[in-house]
This record gives sequence, structure tokens and C-alpha cells, in this order.
Amino acid sequence: LGMQHVLARSLVRPVAELRCPFLKYFSRGSNSINNIVLCSETAELFAKNCPYAKVLQSTGIELPLCNQKTEIEKEKINYDGIFSDVIENIKQEGRYREFIPIQRLAGQFPKAIRHTKDKQTPVTVWCSNDYLGMGQHEKVLAAMSEAIHNIGAGSGGTRNISGNTNYHIELEKELADLHHKENSLLFSSCYTANSSCISTFGKLVPNAVLFSDQQNHASLIEGIRYSGLRKNIFKHNDLDHLEALLSAEDLSTPKMIVFESV
Repeated sequence: LGMQHVLARSLVRPVAELRCPFLKYFSRGSNSINNIVLCSETAELFAKNCPYAKVLQSTGIELPLCNQKTEIEKEKINYDGIFSDVIENIKQEGRYREFIPIQRLAGQFPKAIRHTKDKQTPVTVWCSNDYLGMGQHEKVLAAMSEAIHNIGAGSGGTRNISGNTNYHIELEKELADLHHKENSLLFSSCYTANSSCISTFGKLVPNAVLFSDQQNHASLIEGIRYSGLRKNIFKHNDLDHLEALLSAEDLSTPKMIVFESV
């Protein structure tokens, strides 16, 4: 009882007299330790590692715990909830995309198999970018098989380091010759090519003006945005509107007309 009385009295001692650095820290400027409140995680750590706290608990004195959330806990953001709400709103608006599993059938272009949870259904694919089915041509498949056998799968890095194979160089030469150009440059996709070329043009000719078709593809629009150039948008396939916009610009101003050929 005497020991318990001594410990109880120590709970109201001025902080300056406390020898425990842990308690001094969590007093946060209060005059006595009984004003200290600890969150549950901190109290658990305190009770487990501090001999002083173990003695207090052995005598039946409970550690001062707070029932309210700490400032850090109050400011904690529920990111999962935010993202879940956004996804749910997209679904409600009918904008949530679900990719369709398609398995193309080599040698049967444009036939394919659509996979669902319950069954597999034969389908005809009319929206492929492989317009002529060259991805299934026997010569293309043979060349790809030979390349994989010779150098393995994947490039092994970007073209800036170890990924610039001789196959890339030879293909670029063939493409340049086909289009009667000095050279060519391969991109990983048409989207990247459109965006990169237009945005680079803006950096090289910063005083140019762009004229964009109203229904241009997202890749072209992204390139225009990243170029930082002033733009004029003309009505889809409306040459009269385009001519009017061009006439309003100074003849000495560099210009680029951006539209799709397909």
C-alpha cells in the first residue's frame, strides 16, 4: 500500500522532477504527469518497454489513455475510400471499361475466340489495327521465330543503352527506303509517335501555330498540348473553315496542320 501511495503521488509531480524522458516528452508542457494522455499504440509500447510503467501496472494504476483520436489520426486520409468512390461514380455514369479477352486464331484472320467466365464464343474482329492480317502471315511469323531463336525474347533494355538491336536498324532502313526518305525512327506505338513528334516540333519551332481537326485522335491532342504552341481548331474535314483560320494568320508565322489520314 505504501509503494502504491508513493507511485500515485509521483503521477502529480512536476515534469521537471521526472526522470523518465518518455514521460517528459509526452507531457507536452503540462505541469504534471496526470495530464499526459497516450494513444493506445503508444501506451502499449510504453507498457511493454518501460520499467516505470510495468511497476505502475503491477500496483493497479492504469496508464493515462486518451479516448479521442490524436491529431495525426484525425488528419489521416482514407485513400481507399476516395478511390472506391471515384470508381463507383464511373460505373454509375457508364464509363467504366472492362477489357474483352480476345484470342486471335493464326491463319484464320479476322476470326478469334472471345473468352467469358462461362463459355468461349467465336467472333469476327473488325476493329483490329492489323488491317491486312500481316501479323499472321507465314513469312512474318517465320522471321519473328528466327529472331527470337537468335537473340531471345525482349530487347533487354531501351535503345539508349543495350536495346538497340540490328533488327531495329535494318527495319528503319527498309521503312526509309519504302517512303524515299533519308532515315526513319521506330516508336513503340502509333500513340507515342504522334504525341512525341508533335510535341518535339513545338520545342524546335516555338513560334509556330497548330491547326487541329476537331475530331483528332487523343494521341494528336496530347502532342498538341505538350507542344505548348498556340492552336486553332477547325471543324471536322471542313476545308473552308481551315482556310479561314489560315488566312487570319501572318504569312511569316510557321504553321502545322494536324489531321488524321484514316
